[in-house]
Amino acid sequence: MSLSTKLAANFTKNVRKRGDDYYCKGRVMIHEGSQSELTACVRGSGFYEVRLTWRDNKLAVWCDCPHFVEQGVPCKHVWATTLAADQHQYLTAAASADKLILDLDALGADGLDGRDYLDGDEELYEEDGTAPVLSWHSPAVVWNPAKPKPPDWRKQLGEVFQPRDRSAWWSKLEILYVVDVAKNTHGGGLVLSLQSRNRNANGSFSRPKVLSMSQGQIAQLPLSEDREILSALPGGQSYGYGYGYARTYLPIPESPLLSPALASMLMPLVARTGRCFLRPLNEPDNLLPLAWDEGGPWNFVLELHRLGETACTLAGFFLRGEERREATFPALAFPALVTAGLVITRDRVAPLGSHAPIEWIIALRKQGSISVPEKERDEFLATLLCCPNLPTLRVPEELRYEEVALPPHPHLTISKARVPYRHERLGAKLSFAYEGRVFAAFDPARGYFDAAGRRFIRRDSNAENAACAFLDQLGLKQRAPTYPDSTPRVGVGAEQATSHRAVACGGRLGHRSRRKDIPAPRRIPHRSFEWRGLVRAAR
Repeated sequence: MSLSTKLAANFTKNVRKRGDDYYCKGRVMIHEGSQSELTACVRGSGFYEVRLTWRDNKLAVWCDCPHFVEQGVPCKHVWATTLAADQHQYLTAAASADKLILDLDALGADGLDGRDYLDGDEELYEEDGTAPVLSWHSPAVVWNPAKPKPPDWRKQLGEVFQPRDRSAWWSKLEILYVVDVAKNTHGGGLVLSLQSRNRNANGSFSRPKVLSMSQGQIAQLPLSEDREILSALPGGQSYGYGYGYARTYLPIPESPLLSPALASMLMPLVARTGRCFLRPLNEPDNLLPLAWDEGGPWNFVLELHRLGETACTLAGFFLRGEERREATFPALAFPALVTAGLVITRDRVAPLGSHAPIEWIIALRKQGSISVPEKERDEFLATLLCCPNLPTLRVPEELRYEEVALPPHPHLTISKARVPYRHERLGAKLSFAYEGRVFAAFDPARGYFDAAGRRFIRRDSNAENAACAFLDQLGLKQRAPTYPDSTPRVGVGAEQATSHRAVACGGRLGHRSRRKDIPAPRRIPHRSFEWRGLVRAAR
């Protein structure tokens, strides 16, 4: 019989209901527990210490809440702690005893039935309004004189020196770090699920369950690697809870989201613990052990191949030395999971090259390779080369091209503001020309493809950034466009530096808002081919 079953008759229905609620919400933080003793802290409107001690066939109970201290009645905090003791197999000596005597230190000498109950505390009453009365089958109760309230200085010292858990519970607990594929389909960061299991007497382990631990208990873990990993996880650092909740009692998140930088830093340590596992998709009960791959990072490349005489195809590959793996394999093959900065197989965790764009990897793994008709080959290549996040691209010999870096010719077009302002201002548009092709300052395209000359003209980002920085020093306030015709605004200070701006723009500063000496960029007509949607998804 459990301890809560034996003690249930000493608590009112309302007290048990409130205590059940506290227990289910995880408000019981156990500091120390064994077969005969238990010390816990229960979070209610404040933090209340609860102690249960089994000695000489008596279970001594104490709680420093006002209900217990002033009214001598078993409270919801004691009941919630009793339920927690049953869960963690504490106080088993009291639960297995044939005769259980409950020692309520805070009760008065007159006993429970002789006290006057306060009208304003409804939780001390039964649902029908009557005061609680011990039934004939409840354990015997020894009434002791009221225990004096501890002085304030002792309570203040207790907040400084937190009790440490010296029980054997930590030695039996094993923390597991699980990479669940189902929770990591977004590709941004890594969701790491925290679980735990207990070692049985025969050496086997119990079924893994969600790790239930507060941040204040991290320092009590016996393994330094667990303390280092759990302390670095996000959650609890910047919460703004009310009611005086201390960070010490905040629970560790069940499945924290690790940023790419944090995942790259922690996963080598996590994988080397020997307790890192992969839960494959649609296999919730299957945990595959993961180890850190010491072979170095994987690099991601795109390869464009001819597909017969009528089409070509674009596929992605992971390369590392002589190893080569296709990126469009299903999730059960290689790799099982790819996140920002990590490649995870069914038994290894390896780093991903720093220049590998995760958007391309997700798009190709989700929708497969990209097929393009032969007549649209050059148009597809031109669109591909302009992508701002394009990884290393390999093309066949017949599609070879030359990549050329040319210096930009900056142009600043000043025009009258379209919307009248309280203070008169001018509108300005900064652009850069490369052999007659004009790019706006905020255009993310890498350049343009000259199909006739088999050349890719790559923009000089360093020179463009230097021109933008120069105009910023002169007072030009640049804004990224929110719609095609939006332009930055020029402040009054910039109007006084017109001559400097003319030098920066090659002496071509004019009053027209549209230049006629530079042809407008050719616009590719929008057609609903499948490869366009895939490229847009990757960009």
